[in-house]
Amino acid sequence: MRKLLIIVVVAGLMGLVTAAYAFAEGEDVAPAFEKLKNTLRQKGISEKDINSIQKPINNMLKQGATREGIEKVIGDLSEKGMKGQYLKNSINSMNELINDGENPKNAGNIVSRAAHEARAQGLKGRDLANKVHEAIQQRKQERNLLKQQKKEQKQVQKQWKIKRGGKGKRK
Repeated sequence: MRKLLIIVVVAGLMGLVTAAYAFAEGEDVAPAFEKLKNTLRQKGISEKDINSIQKPINNMLKQGATREGIEKVIGDLSEKGMKGQYLKNSINSMNELINDGENPKNAGNIVSRAAHEARAQGLKGRDLANKVHEAIQQRKQERNLLKQQKKEQKQVQKQWKIKRGGKGKRK
């Protein structure tokens, strides 16, 4: 009976620790998002736009993106005239790129560079957003190609070891 009680207590404590960790993880980004939200409001970005991109911003913050980095990207997009659904789509695309393993700083640079180049070409609105989306898709393809090449390289190395009879380095 005593062993059963100990097991139940330990399992209960593990559940509490897990729940506390999950709660704390969600809370970590809240102060950063609030600061970012205030800064974006000061830059003239509407409350509606900020609320529409809250979920991807929180995810990017959890993935290691900095508040300053996200602020810069959103500021760049806003300065180029992107707002509403186009802003939301661009930030969602950036979030997807980060979820696929891209460094948050690199993802932000890709988005900002694409917006700058598109604006230099005189693009606005949907066309500007499409250009940003294309740049992100191109980077995803590049990453997938690199992954495929690494996979093929490992296969070649594996086949080479099999050919050599699994022997190590020659003396």
